This record gives sequence, C-alpha cells and structure tokens, in this order.
Amino acid sequence: ITVSGADRNAEIDLFLIPHPERAMLAQESGQRMEQTNEAVRAGLKAILAGQLLRARPDTLRIGLAHMNISGARMDNDQPGVGYEVELAESDIPELGLDLLCLGHIHQPQELADGRAVFAGSPMFHAFGGKGTRGFYLHTVAPGYLYSRFVETPYRHFVEIDLVLRN
Repeated sequence: ITVSGADRNAEIDLFLIPHPERAMLAQESGQRMEQTNEAVRAGLKAILAGQLLRARPDTLRIGLAHMNISGARMDNDQPGVGYEVELAESDIPELGLDLLCLGHIHQPQELADGRAVFAGSPMFHAFGGKGTRGFYLHTVAPGYLYSRFVETPYRHFVEIDLVLRN
C-alpha cells in the first residue's frame, strides 16, 4: 500500500479475511451446504466486527479477502451463485470498512457503490471470457473513496479450425 498525497502520515488498519472452504466446513459441521453458508457468513461478519472494535480511531480501514460476494459476475458474465461461502452485497456497508479489496472472481468489478472491488485476473483462463483485464488504483481518505481501473494488455484465446490432409 502506497500512501501519497497531502497526508503521508495517514494511519491504515488492514483487515485480512480468511477464505472459507464451504465443502470442508459443511463436512466438519455435518450441516447441509445452505446452513453452513449462512453460519460461516455470520461468523465472518462477527470476526470483522470484532476486529473493527480493536481498530484505531481515525484510521482508514481496508479489508483484503479471497472470497465471493453474492451478485459478483464471472468471466462469462453470469452471476456466481451457490458455489462458495458468500457475503451479501448488502453486508458490505455494515462491515465498517472504507474499502474491501477482493480476489477470487476473475472479472474486475465494483460492488456496494464501489466499496467492494474485485481486482480480477491479469489474463483470461479459459475460452469465453468477456471484458477487459487490468488493475485498480484506489484513493482512500476518511469519507472519500475513488477507484480507477487501469487496463493492461492481456492474452486472448483464439480458436483456429484446421483441416489436415494427408
């Protein structure tokens, strides 16, 4: 994290959120997947709430997580539903973070009015990927958030039909 601008002495609290493995948790708990998802979602929110209680006053609060947010779009522009433990998009404002930087979904996108951002992947991993690739630059200050996507070159998947003759 680079702190620049007028206040180079800005204080930042980073909140690292663990990646929950739904199948493993369901197996260990003996619950159905849906019950496990809801229990883990509530647990993640409780962990963050506890961490935020320990946050220093007047600091920027940035979360880093490798997880899904319901409503996030996949590379094929379809919503990812039911695959992983998810936080709801409506959970984001109540987490108390200035910015939540996310991995896991390869399609770059902003959710929750820009407070949750999937960086995406720097390249496509399969045929059928849509959109662009790049990275986000964030400007965060108390009460202020600006995110800018910077497109970078990326490899395209191309299908070539060949007719081979003897």
